[in-house]
Amino acid sequence: MNPRDRIPVLHIGFRSLTNPETGLVSVEEALKAGNPGSASDLRLGNEYPLYEVALDRDVYRMIIRPRRSDGRYEVIRCVANGLKTDGFVFEPQPINIPNTPSALIREMADVTGISPADLISRAHSVRDYRVQFRGRFPDSLEPKGYRFNEWFLASQHGSEVSTLYDTPRGVDPDRWTAFLRVLDSRDPHKVMDYLSSSAHKEFPLHVISQMMAGWRDRHGHVYQARPSNSGLLLQTFTLTDEEQKFKRTGPTRKAEPSSSSPMVFSFE
Repeated sequence: MNPRDRIPVLHIGFRSLTNPETGLVSVEEALKAGNPGSASDLRLGNEYPLYEVALDRDVYRMIIRPRRSDGRYEVIRCVANGLKTDGFVFEPQPINIPNTPSALIREMADVTGISPADLISRAHSVRDYRVQFRGRFPDSLEPKGYRFNEWFLASQHGSEVSTLYDTPRGVDPDRWTAFLRVLDSRDPHKVMDYLSSSAHKEFPLHVISQMMAGWRDRHGHVYQARPSNSGLLLQTFTLTDEEQKFKRTGPTRKAEPSSSSPMVFSFE
C-alpha cells in the first residue's frame, strides 16, 4: 500500500500531494493541481477555507482566493473577531498547507504562539463542523464535540502532543487504519466489547489504553462491561476495501456537503 494512502487527511483532494512525514502540502503544488470548485457549500463568497479554527473569541482561517490584480489564485492566512466578520491578513503568505490533524495543531501553534498542549483544549474546528452540516456555521465559537482534543482525539503525553490519527510506534499501519474506521463508524458498545476482550491479541497494552481513551473522548459516556465473544478486529467488523485503505478524520455524523468531497477542483 502507498504510504500516502494511510495518511489521515483533512482534504482528500490533496492526499497525493501530502508529505507523509510532515502532513504538509506545498502551496505551489496545490495551486498547480487546480482551483476550488464553485459547488462547495464551504465557500465564503469567492474564497475557499482550508481550515477554520475558533480560538477564544477569534476565528483563524487559511483561504484559497483569487487575487484582485490578475484573478490568479493565492493562499492566505487571516484572523477575524467572530464567525461572520471580515478579518486581517497575516504576512507573509504561507508556503505550506496543513493536511493532517498534527500538522494543523503545529500550524495553529505557530500562528498564535500558544503551546500545542493548550491549543488542543481550547481550539475548535469550525470547518469540520461546517463539513458535517452542509456549510452551516455553528451557533457559537465552541461547537460541542469539535474541540481539538475531541474531534482529532488529540492528547498530551509528557511534553509531546499527538492525535489518535497518528499510527503508534510498533503498530501495523493497515490495522490501525482499520481500527480508526471502526471507531468512527461502528456501534460504540461493540467497539468497546472488542477493546475489552480481544484487542490484546493484536495491540500492545499501552496502545489499548490510548484506544479506550479515544473511545471515551469520541462517545463521552460510560461503558458497562458485558460478556463478549469478540474475535480479531477484522473478524468482528466487516470493512470495505476503501474503508481499510483510506483514513479520514472525524466520525460520520451527518451527510457531507453536496460536493463530492470536502475539496472540489475545477481545472482551467
